[in-house]
Amino acid sequence: MNVESKVQSDGNNGYEINPFVQNITLPVIKKLSIQYRQGEQGFDSYVREIMNATFIEQQKHTSVYDISGIGVELFWKMKSSGRDLLLYVIYNIRKNTDWIVLDQDKVCQEMFCSKSTFYNSLEELQKIGIIAKKGAKMWWVNPIYVFRGNRIMYFQRLGDIIGRPMIEVVSSVMPKPKGIKDDESSKYIHDDKQ
Repeated sequence: MNVESKVQSDGNNGYEINPFVQNITLPVIKKLSIQYRQGEQGFDSYVREIMNATFIEQQKHTSVYDISGIGVELFWKMKSSGRDLLLYVIYNIRKNTDWIVLDQDKVCQEMFCSKSTFYNSLEELQKIGIIAKKGAKMWWVNPIYVFRGNRIMYFQRLGDIIGRPMIEVVSSVMPKPKGIKDDESSKYIHDDKQ
């Protein structure tokens, strides 16, 4: 994770934080691993033991090529050069980082575009909230829309740096025991944030 670039001001324990994530939390679902064993009252009863819990994202997991977080309608309303630069960012962002270096000469050469097209594309991605200026040739990338790697781990580490939780458990899910009918399976989905 690359939120570890030092800055002069010590507002966040000496680390520069992506402006897109400073005031949000990532909604996650807590998935419980359950071990069932036969209860004392015979075959029809069982006792469950929680073995461990893992987090999964509430939204569909994004991969390098997935644009579903941006919204298909917004994606197609963008100019073609903006879409091209977005795809360049998606393809070239390093794993578990929230920023990218967009060197004008390199990008223009690889995308076969002019300098003015490059700057117009940057402006368009800024307007819709996908990138923000970080420094010379460096751009923050909104990890809600574009992230390559383990987003949950990224938000957990970021929360450790900031000093507040960055993930929020919105529900818990546990597998249903064998032999339970599908209409009874709703008992095994909980919104109790256990």
